[in-house]
Parts: sequence; C-alpha cells; structure tokens
Amino acid sequence: MTAVAANHVVRDAGRRVSSVGKSPQEKEQARDKTVILLANQLTNVLGGMKGAAMKVGQMLSVLDMPYLPDEVAPQFQERLAVLRDQAPEVDAATMSAAVAHELGRPLDQVFSRFGTGAVASASIGQVYRATLHDGREVAVKIKYPGIDDAVRADIKNLVAFLKFWRRKLPALGSKELIAELRSTLASELDYVAEARNQASLASAYEGHPFIVVPRVVEGLSTDQMLVTEWFDGEPLASATTHAAHQRDRIGEIVYRFYIGSIYRLGEFSGDPHPGNVLLGSDGRLGFVDFGSYKQIDADAREFELAVWRAGAAQNGDEVLRLALTQGVFDGDSAISADKSLQYTLQAFGWQMVDDEVTMTRDRARGVMSVLDPRGESFTDMREQSLPAEILVSRRVDMLTAGMLGQLEATANWFRIAAEWVYDAEPVTALGRAEQQWREQRRGSGDSTQ
Repeated sequence: MTAVAANHVVRDAGRRVSSVGKSPQEKEQARDKTVILLANQLTNVLGGMKGAAMKVGQMLSVLDMPYLPDEVAPQFQERLAVLRDQAPEVDAATMSAAVAHELGRPLDQVFSRFGTGAVASASIGQVYRATLHDGREVAVKIKYPGIDDAVRADIKNLVAFLKFWRRKLPALGSKELIAELRSTLASELDYVAEARNQASLASAYEGHPFIVVPRVVEGLSTDQMLVTEWFDGEPLASATTHAAHQRDRIGEIVYRFYIGSIYRLGEFSGDPHPGNVLLGSDGRLGFVDFGSYKQIDADAREFELAVWRAGAAQNGDEVLRLALTQGVFDGDSAISADKSLQYTLQAFGWQMVDDEVTMTRDRARGVMSVLDPRGESFTDMREQSLPAEILVSRRVDMLTAGMLGQLEATANWFRIAAEWVYDAEPVTALGRAEQQWREQRRGSGDSTQ
C-alpha cells in the first residue's frame, strides 16, 4: 500500500509539472489516465490483500462517485468490479483441507461430489459447489485460513490508507465510513451470525414468486464455514446487456428486496452489490451473503417512513421537526427546513416522485453526491447523529441506487414504495404477484406476513 501511495504522489506531482503550458483538453486527458491508473493499482493492492481492503474495492465498484470525471467513472467502476468475481484464489488443496477440518471428517463422508475449483472468491473466503449424499446441491463458503487475524490487521492499515486517498476519493476518509467499515467487517467474520441471518430471511421469503434466499444446511455450518442450498444463476453484471424491459424487471426485484425488506420485515441485508445477486434462468433472483445485516425496530421504521412521507410531500418543516424530535440534529443546529428537505430529496427524491424514473449512472451519482465533501449536503449530513440501523438503511438506499444505475432500470419507484409506505395496492405485475404470495402465507398462519 505504501508503494502504491508513494508512486501516485510522485506521478501526480509529475503530471502537474508536465501540464504547464498544455491545453485544457490535454490536461483532462492526463488526469483521466491518472484516475484509471489509480483504479488499476487499487485493484491489484486491494484484491491481493483480500479481507478488509478488498471489501473497500467492492464498495467502490458499486458507487458512482460524484467527484470522479464523467468520462472515466464507468471505467473506474469496471476495473474495480473485478474484485467481485475474479479475486485471487487460494489453492484448492488448502481450502479443501480447511473444509475437512471444519467437518471433522473426510470430505467424501459428507459430499458425494466436491468441486475442485472455487466458483467464487470473495473478500473473506471462497465458495465451492458440492453435492450432499442425499442429492442436494450446496454452496460451501469457507474462510481463507488465518483471515480473521488478517482482517483485523487490515483494518488498522486501512485507516491510514483511506485517509491518504481522501483527496482523490474524499468519502473514503470519513470517520463515519471507517467506523461502519469496522463494524461491517467484524460482522462478516462471524459465520455463525451470518447463518442465523440467512436462515431468517430464507424463512421470510420461503416460496416467494421471484426472490430466493438459499436455505442454510443445518449441522454443517461453523464459525469458519457456511453451507447453504445451491442457487444456479448468472452474475447480476450480465444483466447490463439485457433488453430494457428485462433490466426494468430485475431492477424492481432488487429494489423490492433490498429496500422493501427494511420496512416489510424490519431486518435487511446491509451490503447490496452486484456480487450478491444471481439471475436464475426461471426469472427469479437469488440473494446471498448476509454477513452485514441489520434489524430496525418499529419506532425507527416509523420515523423513516414519516420522513419519507414528509419528503414526498416536500414538507421541509416536517422533515426538520422529525429530525429534531428524533435527535438527529440537536436544538442548537443551524440546519434549516429548506436544507433538511434539500438533503432528503437529493438522497431519496428518486423514490418520492410519482412518475417513471430511469435510474441512470448520472442520477445515481447525484444520489451519492450527498457524500461529496465539496457540497453543502455533506456538511449538513456530518451534523447528523443517527442510530446505527438507520445509518445502514440509508447506505442501503444509496447502494441500491448505484445498482439500479448500472442496470439503467426504469420504474415508478414511488408507486412501488407506496405499498409499504402508505399500504397502497400494488400497480405492477410483480407487486400483485408478491401480494398474492403474502395473502397465501397469511392464510396459512404465517405471522411474518
């Protein structure tokens, strides 16, 4: 990390010197080359470190950073997206031995087949496809040996590393992000909690017409290994080449799962990114990876819904009143009603207008601009004091917007959200299918619906 930082300082200084006397266009081209080079360097460094560092790269690949040049932002994302699906692998023998160690017996006593190569390499471990003796196809997620200690060490190094990159990527150096990163990474190391989280959501979405959360295989998961049913699907990134109506449908499902779960269930995944979503051949979407997971109580949910309704009504006085009542701002804050409304609409207005909205990369970048230290909204946001679950729910909103921007999905997001905000009747085919499923589950006595 130090070498990359030092090289970039020297190169950036050299670029500024060599730019003297050049035209604005030549300066822009030189700057763009520097940003892409930075993306390449970050990919090599963060991917090689795995763990905490790699997680930062995954987050960056989703976010449309408002402070990157328009011409290079997509390339920056694409380069860092490699971290989602093509992370360096630990050799199969080492990982197989780790699985056998967790099982406490040879692999062939549990599996009739165990893949020789990882099907996915993530920030904490690798995933293998296997078949149990009863015929069930399963995904076996096993941690890299020694990753717990490595992640804890990485976190310490990252604090300094992210502060260094603050000038290029300002939001990465914020205390809020670093604190949340610490919490998120600590929770992702806990596979016991992740198994519990996934089992809860798998039960909540059992039999859903278009959302699948693979069930956890009881008795095989440990603090170092997670075994779940296999969901056969393609990476979400492949959807970017699909027809517009297909991307719209996928976008609506993504929105319903990541945002809808907050208000429908009061529990939700805190880590929306394309690497955690799979496209099934039957039109269903599979959602995986629930290390980052939050629960939100009824009072916090009602606060968020009340702010949402006030924002949709463009009632800044009510937004500010709610914020002061909840203690988001203290009574001495200089935040005005207009600024409170401006922040709310900038971050969440795409969901609050009763019209079809195409979530483009530019629009997603506008959502993310509340994190841009050069803007007024960032200053206002830093004065906020939010409970952890609400802070994460707002991050989920922004990350979901980033995913929808990559899909360029179109929908009347207001009408979809109205189902859980106003208890309105669904107006889309997916909404009606989901309503029918909920009614069937309620009829069977399922209290979660």
